[in-house]
Amino acid sequence: MTSPHNPSTNGTRTAARGQICVWPGGILWIGVANGPGTVHSHHAIQLAFGDDEPLHFKQREDGEWNAYPGCLIPARLPHALDSTGRRSAIIFVDPESPDGVALQARTSPGEILTLGADETRAASAHIFGVWAES
Repeated sequence: MTSPHNPSTNGTRTAARGQICVWPGGILWIGVANGPGTVHSHHAIQLAFGDDEPLHFKQREDGEWNAYPGCLIPARLPHALDSTGRRSAIIFVDPESPDGVALQARTSPGEILTLGADETRAASAHIFGVWAES
C-alpha cells in the first residue's frame, strides 16, 4: 500500500504543528502533520497512536505503509510515519530509563509492535482528552 496521502516525500522534511511536553526520561509530541516523513530512527523508544484513525508506518523508503491503531517502536529502529491530517500522539522514552527498560522488554528486534486495541483506545482517550482541555 502506498501512503494514503502522498506516495512520495521527495526527500523533504514534513512540517507539523503541535505541542511538546517534556519530563525526565520522556517527551510527548501531540499534534497534526502536514505530510508523511522520511525513514529515520531515534535513540528513544517510541509509542505512537492517533486519536480516531490508525497511523501509517513503514520501515524502508521503498517499503509499504502499514496501518497501526497504536504501536511501540524499539530504539534505533528505522521507520517513517504518515499521520497526515490526523491528530497523533508520539511519546519518546529514554531506553535507559526505568520506563524505557520496561518498554524495550516488550519489543521484538527489528519490528514495530502493534498495541492492543483496548490499551490504545484508553491511552488515546486520556491523552487527547487532557489535550482538548488545555
